[in-house]
Formats: sequence, C-alpha cells, structure tokens
Amino acid sequence: MHQVVTSEIKFKGRVFTAMVEDIVTPSGQQVTREVARHKGGTSILPIKINPEGVHHVILVKQYRHAISNYLLEIPAGILEPNEAPLVGAVRELQEETGYIAHNPRKLLHMHKTAGYCDEIHHLHVCEVSGKPGPTNFDPEEDIEVVELPLEAVVSMIFTGQIVDAKTIASVLAYREQARG
Repeated sequence: MHQVVTSEIKFKGRVFTAMVEDIVTPSGQQVTREVARHKGGTSILPIKINPEGVHHVILVKQYRHAISNYLLEIPAGILEPNEAPLVGAVRELQEETGYIAHNPRKLLHMHKTAGYCDEIHHLHVCEVSGKPGPTNFDPEEDIEVVELPLEAVVSMIFTGQIVDAKTIASVLAYREQARG
C-alpha cells in the first residue's frame, strides 16, 4: 500500500486544490507526487430522435481556455456541494442548452486524468424533444448549441474533430447500448 508521508496545499481554487504529496511506495521508495483534488464532475448526453427515427446529439461548442480552443462537447459541469451527479447533469443540460431532460439515466463513470487528478466524472444520457427553453449559463461562458446526427458525431470522433474525453466516452457507450 502507498503511504502518504506529507501533504501540502499549494493552491486552493474554485474547481480544484493542488497538492504536493510525499508518499512511500510498497517497495519502500519515497517519491513526490503533484495531485489535483477535484470536486467531481457530471455530464449528460442529450439525444433527440426525429420523426424518421434518426438519433441526434445536442452538443455545446464552448471555448476552453486551458487549450486555447473551442470544443464540441456534451453539457457538463462541476458538482455542487452534496449534489447528486444525475441532478447536476440535468441542471447543466438546462443551463447550457435550455432543454429539459426526459428519462435521464446513468451511463457510467470514469477518471479522466488519473495520472494527476482524483476527479470522478459521471456520465449520463437523456432524451430531449421540442424546442429549447431559456438558458442560464454563466455570462463569461462562450457557448453555442449544436445539433448533429449521432452517426456524424461518431465520425467526428474518429476523424479527430471531437476530442473531448467525456463526450467520446458517452457517445460510444450510448451507441453500443443502443445496438445491444
């Protein structure tokens, strides 16, 4: 078992806390690790089925400063204190797209960057219909709602046009379940 010897907070922010920890490995070696302690995240894959039965995905095109670029991704956000992941996902869907979730359910959960971050990200799926209502995202967020056929989104994943991990995992998991 790895044993933490020292743990020091280097930065405490709104989204995560940066730690430097000295640990002793099972072989007795002492090493230093930089760790981001994250509040946890949640996301939802909104599916809209048209009258012909074609599944469409509602995505958001959002600027991400860390990579200095826009990403096409599913609605997502940080969990509020004591918030259930499904509740947070439904909240994010309405805030970012204006859509109301029908039959929301969990797909899976994952560690997106386990090499340095303890975030658990919860992935969900729901159906949406009709026209979106009002949005309520933060004024500093730069978001555009995009609707695309599911198979076009899958193609965009494999051509490198969609590179967001939570979106890739959600779309491919949903597609696999839909085939099943």
